[in-house]
This record gives sequence, C-alpha cells and structure tokens, in this order.
Amino acid sequence: MKDIERLKTFVNYDLETGIFTWKVNRNSYGGKVKIGCLAGTKDIRPNQGYITIGIEKKLYRAHRLAWLFVNGEFPEKGFEIDHINGVRHDNRLCNLRLVTRTQNNMNAIPRSDNKLGHRGVSYQIRRDTWDSRITLNKKTICLGQFKTKEEAITARQKAEKMYFDEFSIGNSRP
Repeated sequence: MKDIERLKTFVNYDLETGIFTWKVNRNSYGGKVKIGCLAGTKDIRPNQGYITIGIEKKLYRAHRLAWLFVNGEFPEKGFEIDHINGVRHDNRLCNLRLVTRTQNNMNAIPRSDNKLGHRGVSYQIRRDTWDSRITLNKKTICLGQFKTKEEAITARQKAEKMYFDEFSIGNSRP
C-alpha cells in the first residue's frame, strides 16, 4: 500500500484515538465486517502487541499506516516509527515519531530475560559489585562499579538522560 488515496478508500484513521475503522464492508474469515467496525487485530505473539491490518491480501502494521495516512508516505529507508510511550498498540498520532534504529533502541524496554528490570545494570559475583554501562554508537561505556543496585541504576538513568535525551525511557514514558 503505497498510495495514500487507495488507503483512504478502505479505512478511516482517528488521530486522537489512533483507531482505524473500515470504510467498506468486508468478508473476513467467513464473517461479515461492516462499515464502521474496528480495523485490525492485535498481534498476541510474545514481544509483539502491534495492531495489524489486512488490506488487499497484505498485512500492515497500523502505526505504519497511520504515518502514511497523515504524511502521505512511509518513512524513508533508515527511519522507523517509534511508539513514544512504548505501548505498541497505541497508535495515536501524538504517540508516534520518526526515529533512526539507534534512537528506537534507546527507547526500548528491558528484554524479557532481564531479571533486574533495568537495562545496563548487572551484578558481578566475584567482585561483589553492581556494574553500570551504556552503549553509544556500538561502543560500550562503563559508568562505574557500585556497592548497591540502586546506585548502579541511578548512574544508568543519569547517563540515559545525558546521552539519549528525549529518546531515554525515563524522558519519553510517563
């Protein structure tokens, strides 16, 4: 779907709510989807949660369609659309911004296997210290070794605010 006018024949997009609704009646999996019904489904696979919408036998992520709907084109190569608050199904226009992959990674939540719930902080058993680090331009910067987990987390948060600016999780999420 590269044509904005074609997209607008199928769906409406509400900038305030981020919700797409159908402008046409559709047959979907044997059932009928009527004009005005919600368009798309939430991807429930682990680490997903994006809304996907099928148009003309192709699936699109709703945040990408929202960008197309408002700006008339998809992001240029090398750019992505970030959900500022980290909620992947929140496609309100005020929650979407154009970013590079690096900027998008700055706003990433901790991985599911992260036991502490904080990025860039780890415990070193042999030294009995908490290490704090941050990665910039593919280079890891050691922020120090600390006696407590809280000190290491604070160092990481300060570094995020300094280096990541508005892309820091702490600065972009309520």
